[in-house]
Amino acid sequence: VAGMAGAAGAAAGAAAGAAGAATETITGRRRTSRSSGESAESAPEGFELVSGTIHMEVLDGKDLPALDRDGTSDPYVSVRYGKKKLRTKVVKHSLNPVWNYRMEFEVAVYVPLADSDQVSARYAPPGHEMELIVKCKDKGTLHNRDMAVCPVAVADVVAWTKGEKNPVTRELKLETQGTLRVMFSFWTSPATDGASSDPRRRSRSYKV
Repeated sequence: VAGMAGAAGAAAGAAAGAAGAATETITGRRRTSRSSGESAESAPEGFELVSGTIHMEVLDGKDLPALDRDGTSDPYVSVRYGKKKLRTKVVKHSLNPVWNYRMEFEVAVYVPLADSDQVSARYAPPGHEMELIVKCKDKGTLHNRDMAVCPVAVADVVAWTKGEKNPVTRELKLETQGTLRVMFSFWTSPATDGASSDPRRRSRSYKV
């Protein structure tokens, strides 16, 4: 079970095509969380159920580890949520790759109510995970190698996006070396906000 350490300051610039988006650096460290045995219809005390779609774009990497003999790597990024796993293309011979790869995941999570003191707890309804598992990997001839793992808590995504009008770029600091820039937005589902199921027509959203 995972979450993220606090934001370490704003980084300059925003993702292309996302005018006004903020950039923030996050350290990909794991922390202890609790899973919920509650049913999807019964939220734990002090929490509310939020469901929707996380839209994320893996933008680029910077100063990644060199794992090949020529002093470079063939990096790509994979993201898993539950049984769904997506990945970017492989960028050959680069330590500063650009992917601009979009993906989306249907998620559900319990988040603390405004007046709740349960801000540090993490819960997910049955059939859902509490985090997105972001991995930066090197494509090898015989096998692929992990550069770093950066878990991103779904509850954190919901919190970051609340009240934001534009997508916000997060800079994920790898445990080994280098960073990844990822842009998130979160659209609540009709069950949560009563809006249209078409993202282009939804009137309410949380954005990262």
